[in-house]
Amino acid sequence: MDGLPKREKGKLREPKTCRIFFSSPFGGMEEEREELTRKYFPHIQHACNAKGVQFVAVDMRWGITSQAAENAQVINICLREIDRSDIFVGFFGQRYGWHGADDQQLQDNFDNAVGLYPWLDAARDRSVTELEFLHGHLNSPSDLPACICFRDKAYDDAQREEGQSKGDKKQVFKYSSESDHATTMMDDLKKRVKAIDNKCLGVNMAYSHPHEGAKFMFDTIWPHLSDVLLAKAEEAKVSKREQRLAEHTAFRARHVTVYDGGQQYFDFLNKVLDKEEKGSVLITGPAGSGKSAVLCNWTAELEKSRPDVVLIYHFVGCAPGTTAASEILSRLLWEVKHVLGKEEEDAMETKDKKEDTQNVETLQVLLLGAIEEVLQETQKRVVIVVDGLNSTLKAGKTSKHLYWLPDTWPTGVSFITSTVDTDTLTCDLLVTQREYENLAIQPLEDTAKREICVKVLKKSGKELSPEQLNRIVAADQTNNPLYLRLVLAELSIFGYFRLLDKKIDSLIYCKDVGELLQKIFTRLEEDYNGKEEHTKLVQEVLCAIELSHRGLSEKELMEMLGVDTHIWSPLHFAMEGLLVSHAGLLRFAFTEISQAVQAKYLQDEKERKGMLKKLIGYFDKQLQNLPPWTDLDTELSKRPVEELPWLYQAAGDMEGLSATLLNIFTLQRMQQDFKYEFLEFWKLTGKKMSEICDLYLSAFDLAVADLYLHNQDMTFNSMTPPGVKLRPLLQSVRDLLDLAECKQGALKVLQKDLSILTLAKDAMEPTRHFKDMLLLRYYVACSMIDCNRFEEGENLHRQVMKECRGYLEEHPDDEVCIDILGMTCNGIGVMCYKQRRFQEAVELYQESLEQHTRLNIKKQMADSFCNLGVALMENDEPQKGVEYMQKSLKLTEELYFGHLPLDIGNLLTNIGICHRRLKDFEQAEAMYKRSLEVKANAVGWDHDVVAMAYMNLCTLMIYKEDYTAAEQYIRKAMTIYENNGATLDKTQYRQATENLVASLLNLQKVEEALSIFLPLFCKLVEVKEMDHCIHSVHRHMAKYLLSIGDTKTAREVTLALIDCKGRQPTNYIFLDHLQLMFAEEERPSLADHCTLEHALTLWPGNPDLTRRIIEYHALPADDIDRILKLQKVCAENNRNFGAYTYEACADWCLAGKNEQNKEAAAQVLEAGVEEYPDELNLRTKVMDLYRDMNQHTRAYPHLQKIVEGRQNDPACLIVSGDIAVKSADYELALQCLDKVVTLDNPQLAEKADSYAKSLRKALAENDAN
Repeated sequence: MDGLPKREKGKLREPKTCRIFFSSPFGGMEEEREELTRKYFPHIQHACNAKGVQFVAVDMRWGITSQAAENAQVINICLREIDRSDIFVGFFGQRYGWHGADDQQLQDNFDNAVGLYPWLDAARDRSVTELEFLHGHLNSPSDLPACICFRDKAYDDAQREEGQSKGDKKQVFKYSSESDHATTMMDDLKKRVKAIDNKCLGVNMAYSHPHEGAKFMFDTIWPHLSDVLLAKAEEAKVSKREQRLAEHTAFRARHVTVYDGGQQYFDFLNKVLDKEEKGSVLITGPAGSGKSAVLCNWTAELEKSRPDVVLIYHFVGCAPGTTAASEILSRLLWEVKHVLGKEEEDAMETKDKKEDTQNVETLQVLLLGAIEEVLQETQKRVVIVVDGLNSTLKAGKTSKHLYWLPDTWPTGVSFITSTVDTDTLTCDLLVTQREYENLAIQPLEDTAKREICVKVLKKSGKELSPEQLNRIVAADQTNNPLYLRLVLAELSIFGYFRLLDKKIDSLIYCKDVGELLQKIFTRLEEDYNGKEEHTKLVQEVLCAIELSHRGLSEKELMEMLGVDTHIWSPLHFAMEGLLVSHAGLLRFAFTEISQAVQAKYLQDEKERKGMLKKLIGYFDKQLQNLPPWTDLDTELSKRPVEELPWLYQAAGDMEGLSATLLNIFTLQRMQQDFKYEFLEFWKLTGKKMSEICDLYLSAFDLAVADLYLHNQDMTFNSMTPPGVKLRPLLQSVRDLLDLAECKQGALKVLQKDLSILTLAKDAMEPTRHFKDMLLLRYYVACSMIDCNRFEEGENLHRQVMKECRGYLEEHPDDEVCIDILGMTCNGIGVMCYKQRRFQEAVELYQESLEQHTRLNIKKQMADSFCNLGVALMENDEPQKGVEYMQKSLKLTEELYFGHLPLDIGNLLTNIGICHRRLKDFEQAEAMYKRSLEVKANAVGWDHDVVAMAYMNLCTLMIYKEDYTAAEQYIRKAMTIYENNGATLDKTQYRQATENLVASLLNLQKVEEALSIFLPLFCKLVEVKEMDHCIHSVHRHMAKYLLSIGDTKTAREVTLALIDCKGRQPTNYIFLDHLQLMFAEEERPSLADHCTLEHALTLWPGNPDLTRRIIEYHALPADDIDRILKLQKVCAENNRNFGAYTYEACADWCLAGKNEQNKEAAAQVLEAGVEEYPDELNLRTKVMDLYRDMNQHTRAYPHLQKIVEGRQNDPACLIVSGDIAVKSADYELALQCLDKVVTLDNPQLAEKADSYAKSLRKALAENDAN
């Protein structure tokens, strides 16, 4: 019939569809149909979905429209549906159904159907329901598997009597036979069924209650359905690859059957495929807009129409094990390998459910390599489809967004993917950065909506009237495919035909998906909440899933809510379309469900707190039941630890949160899987890290004691001491404290660990104990250096180094000792760096790098490269520093593939510092900002390391002279420190405060700067940290203090600067200035090491110091001998300046502008001439000075040299001539003047000529006399 193929026994008529026809009279059988629809159909649906088969329940009681009835097509439609079905289920009460040989409308139906079904002519007196029984079973027994049952007449009689007593005519009608003739016809039908009951799957001639009848029908057909029909759907034993593929194919099949109106999207995608090289597309749209439907239908069409394409598809979230990066890559790799004829599943199976970055990196490399192989072997285009990127499981707090997705695909590959349009990170990464084409899904058009409605309902054996269909299509809300899908799903399970219009209106006039979902929740409550027990089951399930952190498994829900399988399964199957499973944990399929649950149930704080309490109680019991002798890494702790901290946070229970975090299993797993979140949780408790350290040490002692007592009670006593077995806990505590920058606490834990290991010497294998002690002592030494206990730390490092070298002499290839030696070299290098012994640090880092390169330990190699880069930067080799740090960054990114931990943030900071030293401020700023993002992502925006990142940006802004930005950055840093309880007792907070003062000074906000500076200065002096201060800030503040008359404080600041390692000559000069500000009788005494004379011992011959002493001390005392001595030392220590030092010193002497100063200057210049006899500048300067002093005879000895050297300097020659005249050397005078006349300077030539003539005239007159 109808073109259908001949039915094969034991097989589905249509390979991917299972149809079950349910036959019963229209009235009186509503309870059976409702029970089947809401309790058993979801179970069947679930089983079919798992096999990639679509379940269609054909229930013609409201599947026949009034139009079909009016057109006399009822019988025709019913029988044709039976022809398409795989199982027939018939059930009767007392009503026989629509019948009557004299009913013209019914006979018209016979007339229309008899052409296809000639046997109908002999059955015109039978009811429509009996016709279904005849065609479905009695005419050809065993042809179609059948289940037949009749309801006990006693039940109908009781219902009829109840209706009579209530005066309910409808109830009386439903449970009464139409007539005696109808009763006779029914009895005859029962006899015929009973006669061949062995030909049925099952027959029940008198079930007592509708629920019993529904259960009998399900129990009867279930074995045939599951063991025969669905088993035949996958006859051969399938591989894991095929099982996974079936899940994705089943998901696709469900969407293919209901899609319409997407040809424009297909055209767009097909054009991408036609590009010569490659093209990638990101499909975006609101949740439920039809993205998955587009991809499902397009891929189905592609398989049929494009044999030149290798198609691989993956639907994220369609089944357990489809959401994690490793799961996606692994499955794509399976499919590519399958194309190549290779099955290597075991090698690709992800053994560890945690995201392993190295595993993901390996999978990515293997996938790209396999794709290249496919391209080469098949010469076909490869199309990879991954639907639902927004549903992928985030690997961890520090993971890069979509780190697992290759940056580029090989030529010949088209990668098509989708996400919700609110996923801005994905849109920016793929469309903006990687230049994917963007295909945006538009709202549904009316034509598409109409066809979707018809197709979906037809698959369920339902049909709407044109008016009903028009109302659904006209509703604006159904423009959203998700909304429309939910409406149709609700209509498909609605069993009351006469109430259908009211039901449609209640669904299509909701304002949005959220309100519609709330109506669905209400319907679920009506169907699945218990009457006496579990009266809030639906609410509890939805709220528990919503409030959980990772989702909940079926087992967890059943145990927590105390429900059995027979109660849970129907609800689970009914909710299946609302849920997805991530590694066995149920979560909501789309965000609107979460929002609807919040709106409907969780606005009531009492309800919210009640469910949180229930969740906490369930998981806390699991955690508390773990004894201390359980393996610390036990899987039994995984789920409680994944949930409890987040649940306590949601409940605002900080006491409970603290207790959970202190649990040893929580400690171990949180530090392994959620170390950054772990620190954030502790911050929420408000406890100080020093207190947390002590609490953990107490918890550790208690765990050791419990384990000891357990061992005492056991017949087998472990040889490993309890403290040694639980040492990993101390490591976890130390890692937490290190992350929190609690250096003292970390050292305390290490010392505890060291004492335990030391005492365990006799209980451990000697070599292992020796090596463990080496490693632990190395960590202790590092921690001491972190706490500025440099001497102790270095001594311990040197001991470890010595023992390592000794052991390696006998065992040169021992990798453990080579590693520890390399780390120890690095540790001492760090200490040298902190003490500014940069060259030593470089040498030690180089040895560390050699040792770790020998072992190819990338983590330590990366550390050594980084440290080398930093040391070279401080050693004034920033370019080399950048090169080493880039090597470190490359290695680190390989190690943390796709993730951005603090290590990378620190590296970016150091690279930024190098660029700053190279004056490449733009690149430095880019590095600093990347570092800031990485650090904040890793530890949160309120962590001290983020404050330090802001401090670096502040410093850079000062270099860029953007002082406003500098102030903004440093204030952000200080806010973080202050929020974390920092005071001036904390080194970093002091540094931040000092940077703020510097920024304010640059902005001329000196008064504000002073109020911040004074307490900072006092604290720096108190903690003896002036060695590390910003000297320019303190010098500036000292000058300002002097300007406002606070000479005393200015002097204190300057004395502090002199007492620190970074002292400068200017500090001594300013101090001397301050000293002279006091009246002589009030002038404070000065320690010898603070004097200018002492400063000259530190900087011998320093010009500034020399000048200060000469101008303010030697000259006023007319101590020319002292001046000459100072000048001599200055000249000796500034050989590069040569004779200039004498000229400068003479200028200092002349600053006083008195005769004594001129004499001092003359003697200095004479000393210079003696030292540099050929230096004409000195001779010229001293000659000018003597001329000014009218001591021409003292100037004369220098004339001959000057005249010889200044033959072309007319001004000098005129002056020389004048001095020669006054020294009575007239011949030399005339020689100088005559020379000027010959030079190209008319004005001076005229003057010289006049002077010469006057001199000659005077000489002639003198001779005449």
